Amino acid sequence: MGLLNLLSPNQKDKKKKTSDFFSLFTDNPEAIIILDFEGEIVSINKNLSSLLGYRMKEKDQLETYLFQSREHDKVRYHFHKATQGFSTSFEMSIQQKNGHALPIKIELVPSETFIFAVCKDMTAVKSYENKITRISHQLEDSQMITNIGN
Repeated sequence: MGLLNLLSPNQKDKKKKTSDFFSLFTDNPEAIIILDFEGEIVSINKNLSSLLGYRMKEKDQLETYLFQSREHDKVRYHFHKATQGFSTSFEMSIQQKNGHALPIKIELVPSETFIFAVCKDMTAVKSYENKITRISHQLEDSQMITNIGN
């Protein structure tokens, strides 16, 4: 009987889970968008607002940049996978409210009722990748120069 009581949620448990979920969403250090299965933004957390500059009342603009960007085929493909119950991730560039393009990685995590989009700023990673590529090219050039006399 005790196990059945643990498995059957009561009203108090539902309120606690809702409270825990809300706290996890609002206090999460990651930038998160909650979408319905039609692609409509249900909510965004404060870190998403800080990252991109959009507020909830500007969600239509954000939806436009997500689903009608130059990379809309990629976004739609991964969103469709998420609507089928599969977690998926991809990288894209999104326009911040101030007009700057921001490289981000988006992880789409479906639940029974929503799709959670966890967004990570990839600016530092892209900067390091560019530095490594530049150093690699410099190394290749140096090797070619030192082999000229041989």
